[in-house]
Amino acid sequence: MRIIDGLVAFWVVFWLVVAGATAYSTWRLAGLGTTLSSSGRALDDAGAALQVIGQVPIVGDRPEALGNDVRATAADVVAQGKTTRDSLHRLAVLLGVFIALVPSVPVLAFYLPARWNRRREKQAVRRRLRDGDGGGLDHVLAARALAQLPVDTLLRIRPDSSRKALADAELARLGVRRPDGGR
Repeated sequence: MRIIDGLVAFWVVFWLVVAGATAYSTWRLAGLGTTLSSSGRALDDAGAALQVIGQVPIVGDRPEALGNDVRATAADVVAQGKTTRDSLHRLAVLLGVFIALVPSVPVLAFYLPARWNRRREKQAVRRRLRDGDGGGLDHVLAARALAQLPVDTLLRIRPDSSRKALADAELARLGVRRPDGGR
């Protein structure tokens, strides 16, 4: 069980790391939106300069009209930069959550209930062993051993073995020790 526990823990941690790395990389891409917005502000400054030049009587109104167009485009670029940054931040979060959950949830959905059932079973057996049970528990454990243990393990137990030997084999499978040291 420790190997399976370790594999499940590795699986979940692996996908959490992959999710975190992906989210972080995508989040950093949002810097493109910030750069785009900065470029839009620089373009706006250029448009404002053109508008000022257009107000000089000798130059005419052509640069001012061009400045108006440049500033309108700059406003669109700034807005698109902010939208891009916000969209990439949302995408980073969604990708991180998606990558972490999709491979982990199915594994945990099957593993955790089985693990909890096994834990409850071990606790019940330990409690019965601690409280004393006569031969009733050994009888149940021996029957479980016959049903649960691999054939090669059962064949190693002598055919004329007592019910206690089979019960001890089942206890070993569960990872439970008798409180009296196995006597």
